[in-house]
Amino acid sequence: MELFIEFLGREWALVGSLMILIALMIFNDSRRSGTMVSPQIASGIVNKQDGIFVDVREAKDFRTGHVAGSLNIPFSKFKDSQKDLEKYRGKPIILICKYGQTTGPAGKMLVSAGFPNVYRMTGGITEWENSHFPTVKK
Repeated sequence: MELFIEFLGREWALVGSLMILIALMIFNDSRRSGTMVSPQIASGIVNKQDGIFVDVREAKDFRTGHVAGSLNIPFSKFKDSQKDLEKYRGKPIILICKYGQTTGPAGKMLVSAGFPNVYRMTGGITEWENSHFPTVKK
């Protein structure tokens, strides 16, 4: 441990550069897959800009509780089902999953397909429910 601390002290410029590069890579990756928004911001975007929630969980999980009016396109079928989102191309699309981790790859697919307003909801449906926003069961 002493050697590690000594290395950090001697090579502070190298370690600092590495940390900056890691931060830039994370920032770049998040921008390519859609902007992260909280449930509160997501709700505002949908209400004010006529956006749509797209839930990428499997149908059985979707039926246990989802955001009212959301569209269910399971991630396992997402690549083949992007054509279902064409009518929403100019509108904000908020991606939701269970914990906010599966939306990244789905967001990348949409952004690379030319969808301009892609957002990913942080914390997924779990954070939505923890924020006491309503869900519906189907």
